Amino acid sequence: MKNKVVISVPVHTQKCRSRAMQIAVGTSGVESATLKGDDKNQIEVIGDGIDAVELTRLLRKKFRYAFVESVGAAASSGDKKEEGENEAKMETDCIFVLLKVVIKVPVHSQKCRSKAMKIAVGASGVESATLKGDDKDQIEVTGDGIDAAKLTMLLRKKFGYAILESVSADANDGEGGDKKEQNENEPKEEVVSWPSCHATVPLYYPDVRYVVRDSNNSCSIM
Repeated sequence: MKNKVVISVPVHTQKCRSRAMQIAVGTSGVESATLKGDDKNQIEVIGDGIDAVELTRLLRKKFRYAFVESVGAAASSGDKKEEGENEAKMETDCIFVLLKVVIKVPVHSQKCRSKAMKIAVGASGVESATLKGDDKDQIEVTGDGIDAAKLTMLLRKKFGYAILESVSADANDGEGGDKKEQNENEPKEEVVSWPSCHATVPLYYPDVRYVVRDSNNSCSIM
């Protein structure tokens, strides 16, 4: 099955884009490479057996920064339209999305599994880690801002082998949407406006009095 890998790279000039594309197409297993994004700062590669971690390492070596955005199965021609609609919906509806990263590691003993789990939960952004697969040789981590390539390299350094199998949005990260839908389904309370019952303060106008004094006194004492 062909895989699709999307990696963000800071390529702001045509020369840098060309160099990044040369690195991408030179990676083993890559059959096609395309620049994506509004700023053309994402490289989408499709092929069989692509080592996303190795490609990210090569891009980081050249450009100092590269981040794995997604790793998954390449969509068939019939699914491309649906995939594009889902990606557009994700961009507009999901601003903060938890990532789910699945890495395969050869851990055949409880001691090795414990060490692998310690490395996984110690990675930046990881909120949960779970052993998956029939042989418990897959580690599934979820969190925000997980550097999947760096975590895979740490596991390779410890166990000699680790393959990044998938990077995707966590399907269980629907708490915010469920809460929003729940709030929409709840009956809205109508705001009733009651007339004010406060009496106005009466205005007080004091009586105006004038004192008249006559300076012409006609009475005289003889």
